[in-house]
Amino acid sequence: MRVFTLLLALCLMAGCASKPDYYISPAPVAIPETATYWIDTFNVEVVGKNERFLPDEKVRDQLHTDLIVRLLDGNRYASSKETADYLLDINAVYARRIQDTQGGFMNKIVADGTYLASVDFNYQVKVKKAG
Repeated sequence: MRVFTLLLALCLMAGCASKPDYYISPAPVAIPETATYWIDTFNVEVVGKNERFLPDEKVRDQLHTDLIVRLLDGNRYASSKETADYLLDINAVYARRIQDTQGGFMNKIVADGTYLASVDFNYQVKVKKAG
């Protein structure tokens, strides 16, 4: 029984000592309230095809423009990459789904009984110190 307990303790210690694939800072990272950002990369994967949807490139452009406008409204968008305090790498997935049905509790988007079932937006933002 002692051998089993010792083996279990060693296994638990080995599991605690393993390093995860990602890094979590032991102390919170503080970004100043006056910091400015520059969008270094902006990749959007648009999922879902239908003739009623906006073209994929237009969706990408509108999402990119919306992000810049929000940063500008908060006075957080840098005038150039060289003057930015932080660089943003953004990867996003924008998924649209349509369901053809004559029932349910969804709002019609067209008169032929077609319904927009869902829009999912997932994103990952990496912040790098500029310079």
